[in-house]
This record gives sequence, C-alpha cells and structure tokens, in this order.
Amino acid sequence: METQLRRREQEFASRRELLSAQLEAAIFSANERDNEALMRNQEARKEVRAAKRAAADYVLNDAQRREFSLKAGWCARYYHLFIALGLGPVDEDVREEASVWTESFGITPGEGETHESIVKRIDAVFVEAAKRPVASYEVETSLVPSPSDLDDDGGEPAPESEPVDSAKTSLPTSLNPSWPTNFRHAVSVEIAMRHLVAARIEQRVVVALADTRRANVLARLRRSTTTSSTDDSSALSDDEMNEFHFRRAWLRLMWARAREAGIDLGIADEREDHWLARMKVMTSPEMKDPSHFKRDALAIDKGLKELRSTLVESRLWRQV
Repeated sequence: METQLRRREQEFASRRELLSAQLEAAIFSANERDNEALMRNQEARKEVRAAKRAAADYVLNDAQRREFSLKAGWCARYYHLFIALGLGPVDEDVREEASVWTESFGITPGEGETHESIVKRIDAVFVEAAKRPVASYEVETSLVPSPSDLDDDGGEPAPESEPVDSAKTSLPTSLNPSWPTNFRHAVSVEIAMRHLVAARIEQRVVVALADTRRANVLARLRRSTTTSSTDDSSALSDDEMNEFHFRRAWLRLMWARAREAGIDLGIADEREDHWLARMKVMTSPEMKDPSHFKRDALAIDKGLKELRSTLVESRLWRQV
C-alpha cells in the first residue's frame, strides 16, 4: 500500500512539473507575441510621425504658394456666401471654416463686418489680379522647384508638365506671408475646395442670387402704381454681376497657372488671353448693357465646365 501511495505521489509530482513547464511556456509565448505586437505598433507610430513630419517639411515652391492662396480665397468666399445667402444650416463648423480660410487668404475682418462685405473684399483682390497683364508679377526666386521635381533620366522636367521658363508670373502673391508654406496646407485647402464643389456651391449661389433678384422685382412691381414697359426681371443684379466677375477672374488665373505649369500649352495661352481680354471689357465703367452681362454669364458657365472637364485643377494638384 505504501509503495502504491509513493508511486502516485511521484506521478502527481511529475504531472505538476509538466503542467508548470507547459504553463510557463504558454505564458512566455504570449509575452513574446505581445512584445512583437507592441514593437509593430511602435514602429507603425514612428512611421506615421515620420510621414507627418515629411508632409510638414515639404515646402511649396512660389507658384504652388500662389495657387493655393487663391484656392483659400475661393473657399473663404463661398463659405461666407453660404452663410450670407442661407444656403444651408449654419453651425460652428461652417463659421469656423469661413474664418479659417479668410485668415489663411490674408484678410482680417473688421469688428462687426458682414459676410457680404468680406466677399466684396475677396472679389476686389481677384478682379484686380485678373486684370493685370500676362506675367506681370515678380517670381520669388528663393522658392524655386526642388531637384526632386525633375525626372529620373537626367534632370529635365517631364514633357507633359514642362513649366514655362519665365521670371514672371500672372498669379498674385499671397496676402498672408505665413500661409501656405507646406504640403499640409495644400492638402487642407484642396479638401475644403473639393467639399464645396461636391456640394455644388457655385450652382446654389447663382440660383439663390437669381431668386433674390426676382423677389425684389416682384416687390417693386407690387409697390409701383404705374406699369413699366420694360421688364428688368431678367437683368442681372449687382450681386450676380460680381459673382460672374469673380468666376471670370478665376478662369483667367487658373488658365494662367496651367500655362506656367506646362499643362495644355497653346490652349492655356489662348484661354488666359481670352479671359484677360473679357475681364478688361466686362469690368470697364463703360460696360452698362445688361444683355452683354447675360451673354457673358453663359460664356463663363461654359468656361468653367471646360476647366473642370479638362481636369486642369486636378492635373495641377498631381504636380504638387
């Protein structure tokens, strides 16, 4: 009996040692897996931080800074119009977007300044720049394209994006000397702009301005005691004309940027010259015939469709 008990005790002891060894091995294996997962997580975090630093350190060249400054002005303008015209719910996020892009563009609103007056200040910058002669601005030579902009075969730019060799530009400098400077700024304004385009902000602004004009005409007709032989309900309002002045300026400046970036050379030259000429004619004090403004509005609409259908803005973005 004692012999059997000792044998069982030995068997139990052996099993305990075996189970203890297996448990230790399992714990060690689990710890190893946890350590590997932790190391992979740390490596991934390092890569993300490195990517963010690289994006922040990617300095835009002079032409890119001018382009994205204009896009910031575009975003600021349409966010303010969104609020002023009541095109949708206005929450803190919308107001913040309007404020951010206004500041980025380089305009500081005065105390109590309305959204409409801010839009007019932005318009003035664009229209004035779009009326300037071709390549009338000095290029900042300290912000030239880096060698990484060249192809891998010997230092010449790729044929489809060969920039025009010029010490001048048609694009105005940024009103904000500290914005934009890097790739992160470029990404943020590109996202905001694409969001507004996807929301069809331009079309909604035109519809809202036309509705306001028709409502004002009907109100005047109700108050009038005499009948008028002329119908001014089809004549564009001042706000509508300002809208198309801005769009015309945008067309001129974007085609100028395309020309300088080597996109669709020949076509871009012709389009820049065309919209520059139209800019001078349509903003002239002598231009008062409403029919000219209506025809020009249709031409501008076609021009914007051409700009988008040829993917000029997208192709500019791919060069960044």
